[in-house]
Amino acid sequence: PICAPFLIRGLQVANVQYWEDDRFIAKHPVFGKSKMHMYGDNIYHHVEDRWVQEPSHHSNTDNSINYLNLNRDTKVDRVLVATEFYYFGSNAISMPEEFEFLIGKGRNHRICNDETMIQKFIDYVRHEYRIGIHGIPYSRENGKFIHYGGK
Repeated sequence: PICAPFLIRGLQVANVQYWEDDRFIAKHPVFGKSKMHMYGDNIYHHVEDRWVQEPSHHSNTDNSINYLNLNRDTKVDRVLVATEFYYFGSNAISMPEEFEFLIGKGRNHRICNDETMIQKFIDYVRHEYRIGIHGIPYSRENGKFIHYGGK
């Protein structure tokens, strides 16, 4: 069996103003609150024609811009918005081998056009798991706030 840290369905590539959109304001990182608030993922926005990276887990430890992360994360000016997600993080689940080709490794993703297999996979996940968060990210296991260096 393979392990899947997260699964997302109902993805839409959205050309939204993620930083300004009221639906995602709560995703701005906020220091001085809980670790969950510090790890907000709404960290990029434009000032005039350039990208700004807000202090976050993707910036450097001194909160200066981490250009490795900024350049990789902002290659495309769109975000993925999900209507249904299952996040397992450190509680990654084992998947039946028949679905192995559907699961990307690391930060990667997979594309599958086999509608029958996709529906079989969706049915399996919906039957076995509830929607939502099932575990913390691996990077938070030790309880400390960690900056992601981009490598």
